[in-house]
Amino acid sequence: MFLYLCRLLPPKHLEKAQSLSDMTSTEEFVILVNAADEPQGLMEKMQAHHEGKLHRAISVLIFDRNNRMLIHRRAATKYHSAGLWTNACCSHPREAETNEAAAHRRLQEEMGFDCALYELFTFTYRADVGHGLIEHELDHVFVGIYEGEIHPNPAEADAYEYVSLEKLEARMQAEPHTFTEWFKIIVPQLTDYLLKIPYLGQKNISRAFKHSKAQEYEMNFANSPLYQSQICTALKQTLRRQEGSAGSAGLLDFGAVKYLVASHFGFCLGVSNAIDIAYSALTENPDKRIFMLSELIHNPFVNEDLARRGLSYLQNEKGVATKAPDGTLLWDKIEENDVVIVPAFGATNEDKTKLIRKGLNITYYDATCRLVENVWNRASDYARKGFTVIIHGKFEHEETRASFSQAAQYGHVLVVRDLFEAQIVANVIAGAPDAIDDFNQYLFGRHSEGFEPLKHLEKIALVNQTTLLASETLEISALFKKTLTEKYGAEQINQHLGRTQDTLCYATNVNQNAAAKLFDNQGDYAFVIGGKNSSNTSQLYKMAQQQFGDKAYYIESEIDILSAHEIRHYDYGQKKTVIASFLPETPIAAAPPKILITAGASCPDGIIQQVIVRINSFFAPSALRDVSEVLQDLTQQEIS
Repeated sequence: MFLYLCRLLPPKHLEKAQSLSDMTSTEEFVILVNAADEPQGLMEKMQAHHEGKLHRAISVLIFDRNNRMLIHRRAATKYHSAGLWTNACCSHPREAETNEAAAHRRLQEEMGFDCALYELFTFTYRADVGHGLIEHELDHVFVGIYEGEIHPNPAEADAYEYVSLEKLEARMQAEPHTFTEWFKIIVPQLTDYLLKIPYLGQKNISRAFKHSKAQEYEMNFANSPLYQSQICTALKQTLRRQEGSAGSAGLLDFGAVKYLVASHFGFCLGVSNAIDIAYSALTENPDKRIFMLSELIHNPFVNEDLARRGLSYLQNEKGVATKAPDGTLLWDKIEENDVVIVPAFGATNEDKTKLIRKGLNITYYDATCRLVENVWNRASDYARKGFTVIIHGKFEHEETRASFSQAAQYGHVLVVRDLFEAQIVANVIAGAPDAIDDFNQYLFGRHSEGFEPLKHLEKIALVNQTTLLASETLEISALFKKTLTEKYGAEQINQHLGRTQDTLCYATNVNQNAAAKLFDNQGDYAFVIGGKNSSNTSQLYKMAQQQFGDKAYYIESEIDILSAHEIRHYDYGQKKTVIASFLPETPIAAAPPKILITAGASCPDGIIQQVIVRINSFFAPSALRDVSEVLQDLTQQEIS
């Protein structure tokens, strides 16, 4: 037997409850309906239950903000299903009463409160509930969120509690005889609707950057070298005349060495918000266990600092579950009182559903970038309209997996990694020979279930993984437009191709534009700083490599600058770390070296400054200008 913790009503209140005979003698009518829920007349309630007539009913489900369901135990005096556990309330609409009005009325009558309600689904069931009664109902299920005081009517309920769906289902399986028949039908059907519950009342899954209060992580002395930078602050204040528009690079002239730094680099607003949320969660919940769904951002130093402060990661960036020291999965250890943070890349619907079922809040510490959410919303809109959503992204990337999951709820989805794979799709659309063979070779498995290339590429809409090259997304869009125009004609293009530009990330785009302006300058070396698994950093490195070849370096921090002459460089093409040469043993020119620097969106300012400090250390202090003089000169530069 299970021992359940619940709130019991004081015995003195039970005397107010009506007796079984009193209740059964009260005349009440129900609305008879056919299978289409069309009214067929009225019948006295007890007669309808004795004869098993199909009639209209309502059931109300109430959740708290942690996605736990309110259940109650029916009073012993109820005329059927007495003493069984069930949902918040249920009843029958009266004549000329809407279903929603009946749900509000009955919630107040049974549980002593009211809240906003939303109809979730309907179902029909027939069950023998004892005493010669048959429940044959077409049931309209409503759902709401409530965390206030509860004042149950003792004639209706003698106990209540909030419980996670995971625990509720375990109880139902162990002791099915302790739950009402209709409730045992409702609970299994909730799986298809769980993702709607945390967002009730919201038009789209969207929110402002809400946690940007006093940023504890910046004020913490232990974090200062990681997040704070006098140099980067000055660069941003000087170079960023317009946040959404790239400017010319800024010069830091230290005398013995010069640096050109892109106007836009490092943290975007989405990453800053994600970090703020993560540290806020740690600060606000000192006595709770804090979990992150996966890496907050793709920067090892940020993730390691969070882990050092007690945060645990449920899975890696590929979605592989993390194991606890005892060999069990961390997913299996999280409980209702834990806190889970959703990373900047978002989460798949499958992962969100698992968290909801465990009774965990998935919205308060949701660090999903709002520009990623914009992609979700647009992709979902396209899918609802019958377009196949094509995502320009890496199939294994967290953001792409989440976008795929969102759009696949409503239609077909396909992922293409680059222009080469997009050309394969274009060939299928154009009916080129061997196109299907190429599709199956390169793209099989990277699409939604039931996807048929020859059938589902007539209407397509392109969205992108926000960290990839926006220019390549636009090239892919142009390719699809050309192909579809040739097949269907220019006058029909809007019926076959959705817009692309409204899903591009402005922050990624401006960083890439700033990098392009930076790399147009002459220089001896180019440094791109960021995590090895950071997609947007790898795109910046590709740009640097095109201009500077083997004098372009991809590093994670100053630690990778081994000496004045050697750098531990990440060879993105080979996906491995190599040792590359840096400054020559003997200077070959009298002019000081000029080094170009930019950084990915997940690179903290403190790391960028430490890279400059590390390189400066290879020069005699007497040959270096003071940083205050350098920054003074920076502020006097003419910046376009």
